[in-house]
Amino acid sequence: MAAILAVLSMLTKSTVCFVLSFVYSFFLLWRKRALFFACMCCYLFFSLWSKWVDAHNVTKLSGNETTFFVRFIAPIYIDGDRVKTTVQWQKERLQLVYRLRTEEEKRKWEEIQIGTACLLKGTLERPSLPTNPYAFNYRRYLFYERIHWIVRPNSLESCTRTNVTWIERLQIIRQQGIRYIQHHFPNDVSAFMQALIYGERSDIEPTVLASYQKLGLIHLLAISGLHMTLLVGGCFYLFIRFGISRERATVILLGCIPLYAVLAGAAPSVMRAAIMTSCFLLFSSRFRTIDTLSIACILLLGKDPYTVFHLGFQLSFLVCFALIICSSFIQSERSIVRQLFMTSFIAQISTLPLLLYHFYEVSLLSIPLNIIFVPLYSFIILPLCFVALLSHLFMPFVSSLIIYVLTVVLEHTNALVLSLSDMFVLTLGRPPLLLLVAYIVSVFLFFLSFESKKRAVMFRFSFLFVMIAHVIWPFFRPTGEVVMLDVGQGDSIYIELPYRKAVCLLYTSPSPRDAHESRMPSSA
Repeated sequence: MAAILAVLSMLTKSTVCFVLSFVYSFFLLWRKRALFFACMCCYLFFSLWSKWVDAHNVTKLSGNETTFFVRFIAPIYIDGDRVKTTVQWQKERLQLVYRLRTEEEKRKWEEIQIGTACLLKGTLERPSLPTNPYAFNYRRYLFYERIHWIVRPNSLESCTRTNVTWIERLQIIRQQGIRYIQHHFPNDVSAFMQALIYGERSDIEPTVLASYQKLGLIHLLAISGLHMTLLVGGCFYLFIRFGISRERATVILLGCIPLYAVLAGAAPSVMRAAIMTSCFLLFSSRFRTIDTLSIACILLLGKDPYTVFHLGFQLSFLVCFALIICSSFIQSERSIVRQLFMTSFIAQISTLPLLLYHFYEVSLLSIPLNIIFVPLYSFIILPLCFVALLSHLFMPFVSSLIIYVLTVVLEHTNALVLSLSDMFVLTLGRPPLLLLVAYIVSVFLFFLSFESKKRAVMFRFSFLFVMIAHVIWPFFRPTGEVVMLDVGQGDSIYIELPYRKAVCLLYTSPSPRDAHESRMPSSA
């Protein structure tokens, strides 16, 4: 309960979250008076803590500086001719962006590691703002990373190595591991091995990644609780089989879990899984699963309150919370297939408002595909990735066979994902405030239906009525809309008449012959 208020306290600028905070506080006062004072203290602490962090998240640079002595604090990513990384000047972070001109420059940039300090000469610029409604806000994203400027270097001189922290040393090992996989495995296999072992998805083909996201399968390519449970459970079993006592095996795993969390990228979903697994190993008989989830939430927000705005944090904690409170209902199903179906269904419904708010669409194939893909990734692809890497390191004569099997499995899996990505996708758009509240209420009623047998069916499927209202909403809107769109090579004007009687898209370009008008029927 304290964790819920901690999250809401970070989001009090949002009207919906402020109302939810008030409603939840009233609920505590009505039903949980013994916890009311402690939860209110938690709410007040995180409210003040987030405001203090906001007040100190400011830049000391004017924008006119041209010379910096910077230290590289993040891995260098090279995408074609574009170099991107994060550097630190004094106590301020800067986003470094550079365009490569020659292959020799590329080799020099690849040699730079975390902990390198260089004299940099270049220019500063502010991160760009979105040019279209609902587009990605790059400036806000960097603000949450405590970055206020983009530096574009003209030269890099006097580079020297400095002492690195243990976390930076692990990040260097992570980059070395990623490069080892890149150099010794086929491209398609390499990309998925990086994602499932080190949490690095940058090498996966954009079309494949987008298809996984559309179908609601992207969580399989992120290191989460399921991955951590399988890894820790497998290691614990091997330790016991090799004669190591349970107590010593637990101590070894508690020491290894934080190390692997950093090696896996330390994303919010990874850190949640690491904290919950550690709590389970330490206090399995004292804490309930919901308590370990609350501890993980409070620790992550205490370290960095901006984590609450990370979409991975929101989806990871929301799905985990939903599955925990419905665990008894899921376990009551005798069939494994029905358990998988209910798990996928509950996860999909619990994240429905978030998915529509951020991605504007939902795939109707998400639930059946999760029933197939979760066991496939958990018990075949994930183990094969680790076995392929370990066999290549210690038994190279066996690795070729394992890599071949993994290649065949991934080829067929990705082919299926690509073929289904555009089928049965329901594009509804971002819901307006009133509908967003309705979606949240319908999700609440969905979970309430597991406790109350009266009107259980109506409560359980109330979200369908909200989705129908979302579909027909534009046809009952008495006002029209005119929106200017930036399409790169020119501008477009989107015109929608009241009650969506017609939709018109005007496209203008620098060349008059390229300008045209597109009309869509009212059902569009």
